[in-house]
This record gives sequence, structure tokens and C-alpha cells, in this order.
Amino acid sequence: MWPYIFAAVLGALLGLSDLMSRYRDAPFSALQNFYTYIFAIINSGASIATLLIIKEMNLVSWPNAGSESIILLQVIIAGVGAMAILRVGFSIQISGETLNISLATLLQPILQAADNEVDRARASNKLRVTKDLMLGLNAEAALRELPTFCLFLMQSVSAEDQKRLADDIKALAEQNLQDDVKLISLGSALMNTVGENVLRSAVAAFRESQNRRLQPAAAE
Repeated sequence: MWPYIFAAVLGALLGLSDLMSRYRDAPFSALQNFYTYIFAIINSGASIATLLIIKEMNLVSWPNAGSESIILLQVIIAGVGAMAILRVGFSIQISGETLNISLATLLQPILQAADNEVDRARASNKLRVTKDLMLGLNAEAALRELPTFCLFLMQSVSAEDQKRLADDIKALAEQNLQDDVKLISLGSALMNTVGENVLRSAVAAFRESQNRRLQPAAAE
């Protein structure tokens, strides 16, 4: 019985980690909605089914290994393999058109529901944080310099994410919006990319730099 329990736990943890990786700025927010646990349960079930097939068909062997080592290997393969099985797809031709079918298609509504729930839960907190941090800054200078502050504090932002952020900021700068709206939108975009703590540090550094630039003018 214990191999199936371990496989189920491993499948659930991998499913949860998959969802948490989608919310890099606040990964644990994914654990606060119902659909996340449905997704984890599906992954657990897939891991149990995969382990059952492996054991019944004796698909895993390891020469000179003890029975416990083989069972452990089966559990690991079942837990990891279930993630792949849930994403395996195939194509069929119907009336000259290619139709892609996969279990991932069935999981997509659950993932979308989880995304929506997390977004709704985070929206009010994100608005509060960005208002507190961003309002009062020079909008033009913030659009030009604050992203640089944020990105230099990070080491793991991919080139793709940096380009997406740059495109969002460029589009924001070109829109005819009030400064407060631009600042809040900029803060939200930066928080999505680098997280709240990095944004707070970057804004503090930017405010200090901005204040230093204003001091000589005030002294004159």
C-alpha cells in the first residue's frame, strides 16, 4: 500500500509545484484556491494509475537491486511519468483538418479556473501595494529608470520576460493616461515580473535617487 501512497503524494507535489511556478511573484498564492487541489488530486490519481500499470506489467527492472530499491524506482517513475502522460497528445486527421488531442486539453479548464481565482484574490492586494509604493513618483522618470532598478536586483529574469516587460512599459508610455494610472500600472507590471519585495527595494532606491536630484534645485 505504501508505494501507492508515496506515488500519490509525489504526483500531488509535482502538480502543485507546476502550478506554483506559474506565479513566480507570489508562488504560494496558488495554494489558496480550490482548483489547485483538484489539479493536485488529478496528478495523484494519474501517478497511482501509472504505478499500477508499471507493477502489473513489470515494466521496471534493475539488475542486482533489492526489492525495496525497485519499488522506490517504480514510485519515482510513476510520479514523474504521470506528469508526462497527462501532457501526451496525438493528432488525427478529420475531413482534411488536423485535430490535436491530449489529456492536457481536459486539464486546461482547471488551470484556467485556478489562474482566474488567483488573479482575483491577488488583484486587491496588488492595487493596494502599488498605490502605496508608486503614487508620488515622477511618472516619466519612473517609466524610464525604475525597471532598470528592478532588473539589476534580479538574476533570474529570463530574456523573454525582460522583453515582455519592455513591451508593456513601451505601450504604457505611449498611452494618453494620467500619471497616477501609469504609475500604478507600471508597479503592477514590475510586481508581476520581480515580485513585491524586489519592487519595494527598487522603489526605495529610486525615491532616494529622485530626492537627491531635487536637493540641489531646492538649495538654489
